[in-house]
Parts: sequence; C-alpha cells; structure tokens
Amino acid sequence: MARGCRRSVVEAVAWAWRCVRRVLIGEPVPATFCYQVAGHRQLSNEGGPIVWLSPGRIAKPVGTGYFAGEDQFYRTLERSPGLQSFCPAFYGMRALGGRLWIVLEDLTHNLRSPCVVDIKLGTSTVAPDAPWTKRLTHLAKDRETTTRALGIRLIGALHAAETREGAPRLRLGKAWGKAVRPHQMMEALRVVFSVEGKLCGGALRHFVRELQTLLEVPQRSP
Repeated sequence: MARGCRRSVVEAVAWAWRCVRRVLIGEPVPATFCYQVAGHRQLSNEGGPIVWLSPGRIAKPVGTGYFAGEDQFYRTLERSPGLQSFCPAFYGMRALGGRLWIVLEDLTHNLRSPCVVDIKLGTSTVAPDAPWTKRLTHLAKDRETTTRALGIRLIGALHAAETREGAPRLRLGKAWGKAVRPHQMMEALRVVFSVEGKLCGGALRHFVRELQTLLEVPQRSP
C-alpha cells in the first residue's frame, strides 16, 4: 500500500511539473515552414524562422528589445481595415520553446504548388528609433540595393515543387535580391512572376491592382 501511495505521489508531482513547465516554457517549437523564402533562419533577438503550427496557421517569433513590436502591429490592424485586408489574419499569441510567437494565417494553405515572392517596399528601411549602428547599416544597404533608387527590393522567391518532398523549381535568396541593379529589375520581376519560363500575366496584373489599392489606403485614412 505504501509503495502504491508513493507511486501516486510521484506521478502527481510529475504531472504538476509538466503543467508548470508548459506554462513557463510553452510547447516545443514545431517544424520550420517549408515555404519561407527570406528572413531569419535561427532564433535571435531580431526574430527567427517561421514554423508550421496546423493546417492554415503558421507562427513567427516576436523580437526582443528594439526588435519587439510586431505583435502590437497586428493587434492594431483592426483599427485600420483598409490595411488589414492586405495582411494575413492574426490569431493571437502562443508560447513555444520559452518564447512568444505570433500566430498568423498561412496564405499558402490549400495551394498545391505555391509560388512565393518576398518584396520589400519603400525607399528607406531605417526605423526612426533605430540605434545609430543599425541606421548606418540600413542606410548603406538601401544605397547599395534598389531600395533607394526604385523603392523596391526583391528579398527572395520560391516556386514549390508538385509535392512537399520535391525540390523547389526555383529558389532565390537574399544575396540574389541584393545583387539586382535598377536596370535589371524588370527582368528580375519577370523571373519571379514566371513559371517554367511562362509569365503569369494574371498574377502580375492582380499584383499591380493590389498595389494601386494599397496606395489609396493612406489617402483615405484620417
């Protein structure tokens, strides 16, 4: 009887510890999202890799210190419905591996062979409150790339295979995007908006229409 009681106590303590650990540390970090084309691949104070949570949902870690605030951006989007329609749905926060993550809509969900492109818009990537070391780094990067000249920089692109296990038909990373010069931008856009050499005219026209609508959002805002 005593042995059975001790075993019950040990099991209860173990169960309680698992509960406390889950609250403090959260669930283990899931597998990396296979369609991520740019951004951080390792956890750091700036962020980290995108992970796959469940069908239709992905997560990305919240930055710390100066890099914190992305979660607040998504929280305030509901006050800007015009801008919110251009962003993935926000499903709140989740603790994974001792870190807070924002949970977002997976825009590639139910797509058999998605084509993804990461494009940074704007003539400056320097935040007003950035430390001087960060400002100098970003200013130099803006001048060296098409950001300053064109207000657009290609960060990466991926054309997925027919199956998740297959090798991507196209994968272009940050180094490729930085190397694109202003006179090469039209050809670079043709590459990322083409599949097997054929230009996806419908997708490109939709992209242009969305950009035109996005330009009107600040003009309509009070």
